[in-house]
Amino acid sequence: QARRILEEEGFFYGKPFPPVVLYLEAPRSEDGLRFYRELERQLAAVGLSLGLVFYRNLEELRSERRPYLVKVDWPMDFPDPENVVQHLFAGPAAFGRAIHGYADAELEALLKSALVEPSRTRRLEMFQAIEKRLGKEMPAVPLYSNEQRIAAQTSVRGLRIPALGLYYLNLKAVWLDRKEPRP
Repeated sequence: QARRILEEEGFFYGKPFPPVVLYLEAPRSEDGLRFYRELERQLAAVGLSLGLVFYRNLEELRSERRPYLVKVDWPMDFPDPENVVQHLFAGPAAFGRAIHGYADAELEALLKSALVEPSRTRRLEMFQAIEKRLGKEMPAVPLYSNEQRIAAQTSVRGLRIPALGLYYLNLKAVWLDRKEPRP
């Protein structure tokens, strides 16, 4: 389907799609290279080539004008759309601003109102409007977030994985059930 969409936009028939660049945080790591190789394989399947550049600071991407992807390791502070929109697309502290330079006064006003909206229903509607606006303008597309996994013996009790992930794991309530037979 991606190939079809690109063809409908006139690419591949006398108009090659420019090479896409993947920016990974320096220094070079085996995990980063694995990520690059997998993404390169997936893009090659639709006829796109992928280059690789390591960055030290997101400001280095500010002048980039070619199509690019950037892998930024950043865990959500709390599970809420505000935590994504505000960091990527709004406010002077947005790290996304360093990447794509996006600014939208209407989006900023919507977000400012949503942040103080007491009605959960109205707040959800506001974030849906923000999402719709971002979908039209498409300044950046977050592709994925990392999964966190944990393994525990069956004798471990009281383990509760917080919504924010393993970074906020509290082990005070965890205990070992000595009656449980060991494997």
